[in-house]
Amino acid sequence: MNRPSPVVRLRVPTDEDAIAWHRIFDDPDVMEFHGGKPAELSVYEELTARQRRHDAEYGFCFWSMLDEQDDVIGFTGAQPMRGMRPSRRRTARPGTSPSPAMPPSSSDSSSASWSARCRGAHGSWA
Repeated sequence: MNRPSPVVRLRVPTDEDAIAWHRIFDDPDVMEFHGGKPAELSVYEELTARQRRHDAEYGFCFWSMLDEQDDVIGFTGAQPMRGMRPSRRRTARPGTSPSPAMPPSSSDSSSASWSARCRGAHGSWA
């Protein structure tokens, strides 16, 4: 069965993305798969601010995932390991390629991150 890959764009989370992340993870159907309870909006405001710092310091973070209409549909990405030092060498970031709206190719390992939106609003994130 060949169906087209969905168009997904990644961006460093904005202040406004905290509201979208809160809305997504306030849904009981979503939280069923993450365990725990939904968190207050302030948790997502702090989380998105931390992701902007991670992007600036490490070159990666949890990026907001956007659909074709630029609506936030979740987030994906990586977090630094505890004790990891910021690198002077930056990795390629979403939006820095010549075609920032291109989804990952099927051979790209990041395409597997579609199912990895997050682990919930718990204090276990770096």
